Amino acid sequence: MNLKNNLVSNLSIADFFKSIVAQYKVNQSVKQQSYEGMDFSSKLKSANSIIVLMPEEEVDFHHSISVLEYLNSQSKHTTIMTRDYRVSLINPKLRQNLIEYEIRDISKIKLPTKKLLTKLSEKNFDVVIDLNRKENLFFSYVVLKIKSKLKIGFEKKNSDKFYNFQLAFNGKEPEEAYKYLVNCLQMF
Repeated sequence: MNLKNNLVSNLSIADFFKSIVAQYKVNQSVKQQSYEGMDFSSKLKSANSIIVLMPEEEVDFHHSISVLEYLNSQSKHTTIMTRDYRVSLINPKLRQNLIEYEIRDISKIKLPTKKLLTKLSEKNFDVVIDLNRKENLFFSYVVLKIKSKLKIGFEKKNSDKFYNFQLAFNGKEPEEAYKYLVNCLQMF
């Protein structure tokens, strides 16, 4: 039994150090990032290509489909980034442009691999929309690495480092959060 407890302790210590390394790597990239003032309304209206990072949380994923439907109704060229096993949950009309990622695309420190980052950097996006409502270093790092002028996400811890347009939503229900996001996008 003592061996099992030591193993569990070692795993949690290893995970702790991995998270420190990941946070350090992200912070190094953040230092190279700078945002200049811009007219958000004109940037969003003139956007030709948008990448939407689908949420990791299961409940959020289902409710966030409304954002994809709105962007589709606006005839925006939308690319969706999601886990490979969730592709079938998205309406085929909405998944014309898709970037799937799988467990192999997540490094040991739980950040995107170079292969995935290269795939993302090969494309140009005018807008990035991160639909994760909870802090997720993997997606924050993806947002950081995508070359885009307008980066939209929900307000969360350290979100100032990653997004230049943040949605402050205090509600707990995911359905309300994504309706709020669509309403904000409609204002533009």
